[in-house]
Amino acid sequence: MSLLESSPRPRPDDHGLAAFRAAVEASVVPLDVHADAPGEFRGRIHAVTSSDIHAIRVVAQQHSVTRTLQWISGDSERFVKFSLVESGTVVLVQDGRECVLRGGDMAIYDTERPYSLVCDGDVEMSVLMLPVTRLGLPPELLRVATATRLVAGGPAASIVRPLIGSLGRASEQNELLATRMIRGAVEIVGSLVEQNLPARTPNDSMHLRILAYLDAHLTDPELSPSRIAAAHFISLRHLHFLFAQTGTSVSRVIRDRRLERCYDTLRDDASAHLAVSAIAYTNGFTDAAHFSRAFRAHFGFPPSAARPSAVDR
Repeated sequence: MSLLESSPRPRPDDHGLAAFRAAVEASVVPLDVHADAPGEFRGRIHAVTSSDIHAIRVVAQQHSVTRTLQWISGDSERFVKFSLVESGTVVLVQDGRECVLRGGDMAIYDTERPYSLVCDGDVEMSVLMLPVTRLGLPPELLRVATATRLVAGGPAASIVRPLIGSLGRASEQNELLATRMIRGAVEIVGSLVEQNLPARTPNDSMHLRILAYLDAHLTDPELSPSRIAAAHFISLRHLHFLFAQTGTSVSRVIRDRRLERCYDTLRDDASAHLAVSAIAYTNGFTDAAHFSRAFRAHFGFPPSAARPSAVDR
């Protein structure tokens, strides 16, 4: 049976509504959960986390979730949720738009603004939740992409649909495998979202070109805002403005993307022979102690703890 032909089946670890509601709040973001028949409801949710990225799998009977202003006001970080509906029907509402998602359909929504999902009957879905800064999109572009069924054509869509579905299943069966899959999934999801954006302004296009430039030059320890601005024939002030529009800074994006690359290398068994300092230097860091402090601040644990041998213990 293929991924998209599968359907939810009752399991011994399925929860009633109260337990399901608690699991949703613990693994996603605070939401109001409602079911028309609360006494009969059964469902389960499972999530794994890699740094600040979460892979979530939901298998449940008819229910709805609502993100209200009450919940949003207490949050400290803004996330984007990319959802793949594997079976069932889900109605997503946000930013004045409503879209109907069925098996194989995908969409994004923003946790900073109210939204609702209505699952009309049994549903099975996989969700990738990541900080909005990981997409690197200007807020006005993200706002027009929410609650819109993503067009499934092109190479990115052909990869992301089975990947997200497999990631959701792996989160229930093999958490180590799921954490390794999460990193690549973010890049492909970002590509799919970009393909579905409306016509861009010159600033939007410039911002995306700069992000591509950063990725191509992260290993250069001399990479700096002034060098980036010069390479794109814009002023340093304009460069900082472009990144401020997304709620971050160019220096922070450089640092975070370098840290993510170091994390990926540390998690790779093929790099087990490399010293942590060598991995840091290869990815543009020039001071091992500074790298270690930055890594711990970003991920919540030291670089050595990211090694597969440390995780498996």
